[in-house]
Amino acid sequence: MNISFNLLLESFFAYHVLREDSQMTYKKIIHYFVESNQKLSPENITTNDVIEWRKRMLAKIKPVSWNTYARHLHALISFGIKQKILKRTDNPFSKVQIKSDNKSIKYLNSYQITQLEIFMKECHLNKKLKFIKPIWFFITIVKSFQYTGMRKRQLLNLKIQDIKINEGIIFIDGIYNKNHKSHQIPISSKLKPHLLELIDKHRELSSSIEDQLFNINCFKYQKTQVRKMSVYQIDAIFRYLSKNVDFKVSPHRFRHTVATTILKNSDNIYMAQKILGHQSIRTTMQYIEHDIELLRNGIEMI
Repeated sequence: MNISFNLLLESFFAYHVLREDSQMTYKKIIHYFVESNQKLSPENITTNDVIEWRKRMLAKIKPVSWNTYARHLHALISFGIKQKILKRTDNPFSKVQIKSDNKSIKYLNSYQITQLEIFMKECHLNKKLKFIKPIWFFITIVKSFQYTGMRKRQLLNLKIQDIKINEGIIFIDGIYNKNHKSHQIPISSKLKPHLLELIDKHRELSSSIEDQLFNINCFKYQKTQVRKMSVYQIDAIFRYLSKNVDFKVSPHRFRHTVATTILKNSDNIYMAQKILGHQSIRTTMQYIEHDIELLRNGIEMI
């Protein structure tokens, strides 16, 4: 039997317990591959086939994206070989990754942070935002990214019970961390009033402690119409914000800003690692490598 990539992927998912977003990544990559290589199967694909596809793909995508594709397809074929689903013993996706320059880490500078603060104060005072309502929710979600450095997925999956106001911590479930480990983020004094307001609003709605904490739909629609807040809604908020301040603002840019701010002000890489929830200190080290001012401070010490 000459098994297809999609059937092999089904077996892969049945064997491995993967998060929904990880499954979506595999599905997307397999879709791209099959769309371009309909005559190829996991049994008959060769390294030359992979290299030809790589040439075509590099005309459309960046090297770092190609390496992601190659890694996932390598894992899929390796699974098929190991489980004896495939008769082959070689993996055509071995050694086909290419060197890529590390992307420069983008963060918000002090001027941009000031402009953001001014814009949000104007929003609060004028209450004339046409696109995003309620305004207090818009401000709370921006402040939450600004003062925690959380990823979108982490914030979207927070439950009301994950905010421990008395203990002053936010609990991040390991299910939503890349390293699958839970961690805690201290609640900043600048963020606390906004979280308290959000929790009070949930109390007014008689929300369950198991309910999604950040859900703009709760405060816009009747209870019977409420659906979970999606990543697309967060993206829409940040597109609107970026358009109004004339520079790019995103949750990940806030994450980078949190890391570089901690490192600049404390030189404590361990602190940055724990707040960001990195398993390896090497991941946190990239913020030093990409911040010229941190490197400049090191040079001045010589």
